[in-house]
Amino acid sequence: MQLLASAANPKIQAALRLRRRREREAQGLFLLEGEREIALALECGVAVRRGFVWEEGLDVAGRATLERLRALATELFAVTRPLASRLSYGERESALVLVAESPARHLPPLSADARVLVLDGLEKPGNVGAILRTADAVGVSAVVLVPGSDGACVDLENPNVIRASRGTVFSVPCVTLPVADALEALATTPLVVATPEAAVDFRQAHLRPPLAIVVGREQSGVSDLWREHAQISVSIPMRGRADSLNVSVTTALLLFESAREDSGWVPPRRGEEGE
Repeated sequence: MQLLASAANPKIQAALRLRRRREREAQGLFLLEGEREIALALECGVAVRRGFVWEEGLDVAGRATLERLRALATELFAVTRPLASRLSYGERESALVLVAESPARHLPPLSADARVLVLDGLEKPGNVGAILRTADAVGVSAVVLVPGSDGACVDLENPNVIRASRGTVFSVPCVTLPVADALEALATTPLVVATPEAAVDFRQAHLRPPLAIVVGREQSGVSDLWREHAQISVSIPMRGRADSLNVSVTTALLLFESAREDSGWVPPRRGEEGE
């Protein structure tokens, strides 16, 4: 492998620019790091353009991944430890950082027993990543991200989404749609919205699929448009002083309650839907 030792190298500079959402969207590329995240991305068919490797920092699993990348004829460059640290996101020091192609995302055909999750205007990448891990565990049919009224919507290739999801952002069918398109796509799917003021306890509601569960921001909640189209609104009883839970916790409760009510549901295994 050719050694790159300067941060001024054009390939290093091009990779660093992918820390910005605008660059990711313009180029259709993103940075991928982390042992679990890379492994799952490769399993799910994410295409890799090139990789930057600090060989001395690789563990056994990292070396196995490197060999896999070599077998795929991936363009690889050796880097020094300081450059590996610079390419890594946050405080993580990754020995392997990849430039990957943003996967094509679309809403898959929904079966008669589809369980869909709608994220209405969520803007915190860490929350979305945590939610995707739960969606993967339950085996949802799809996750639909809808921009808020202010246009804000999480970028699925944001490093915090990838890290918090442990790579399940690549295994769970995810798509970002305008609210009108999302409503049209789910026109025949019963909608359930979660709101603190709803009179129906989520444990008493009928949450068996087919259904689409809609959750919103912690401050503003689910938008009026989704509430108007919903067949049922549910709440989670709370005894404390706080008036809401973190949206990832709310989502986990609702998804697993839906799974519990579904007598035919079994946790998906690796290689099955949702993995």
